[in-house]
Amino acid sequence: MTGFGRKGSVGGTDSSARQQFGAAQPVRQATAAADHGLSPQARAFLAAERSRKSSEPAPAPLSAYESAALLQPTVAKPMKSLAVAYLLWWFGATFAAHRFYLGAYRSGAAMLGLFWGGLLLGAVMSKTSSMWVGDVAVPPLWAAMILVWMIWCVVDAFLIPGLRRRHAQVGANRSLSTVFA
Repeated sequence: MTGFGRKGSVGGTDSSARQQFGAAQPVRQATAAADHGLSPQARAFLAAERSRKSSEPAPAPLSAYESAALLQPTVAKPMKSLAVAYLLWWFGATFAAHRFYLGAYRSGAAMLGLFWGGLLLGAVMSKTSSMWVGDVAVPPLWAAMILVWMIWCVVDAFLIPGLRRRHAQVGANRSLSTVFA
């Protein structure tokens, strides 16, 4: 039987020759041949590392969570559609649907609160609650909230591509250990 391609076997020998030389003999010969061209300091370092590794106890097996944390695999996430984001901006801006779709949950909740909070305050407050500063009428709080929401909606038309890019970058860097935690 030839040992071509077999781990730990000597080419052209049978199993009795393998038993005679031992399983580590070809490995020692290969490492000695590989160390031949090195400096004496490098050979001494490699010999010390090999002896240290053989004297250390085997590490305890890791749990699935620990091995996932070490490997740091990432979750492949498809990029959100820009067309869907703009459709949600156009038809669902009162619910901040485009921001929730693109993963901007905090600012989506703030936008939602501005619009619906302003409507709720407008329903509760009287219509004549304008305050006059000099000769200028200051709109009530509910109207200011709706006005800020309207300006934010117009600005969002330009911010949507950046939100999409940021959502793709954050999703690409998210590891599996945080997904399953």
